[in-house]
Amino acid sequence: MSEKSVITTISFDADGTLWDFPSVMQEALTVTDLQQTRDEVARTLRGNKVSLEYIRLKAFEQTLSNLGHNDPELASHLTTFYLEHRFPRDAQRVLPQQQSGLRAFFIASLFREREAV
Repeated sequence: MSEKSVITTISFDADGTLWDFPSVMQEALTVTDLQQTRDEVARTLRGNKVSLEYIRLKAFEQTLSNLGHNDPELASHLTTFYLEHRFPRDAQRVLPQQQSGLRAFFIASLFREREAV
């Protein structure tokens, strides 16, 4: 992967007529899948002096390999992308202020599906 991809269009299939969403989701990676691969890589490298970034790189390489794509360059790109986007830049600017006693709140709007009447 020599050039970065640029997303130009995003489409939404709201009623499931274009794509078989349930089948696609069965093939999707989950956060748990990625964490398990990372943990396996970390166990394999235990006792070696390696950085967390190296473990992440090897985990992306292993994930791609598990999917049939042996592409170290793509794994490197994913690692860089992950590290750049792991924490939003605004959050990093705010974190040092936490030490000054600034209070922070987490606010969420949680919706529950209504039961049919």
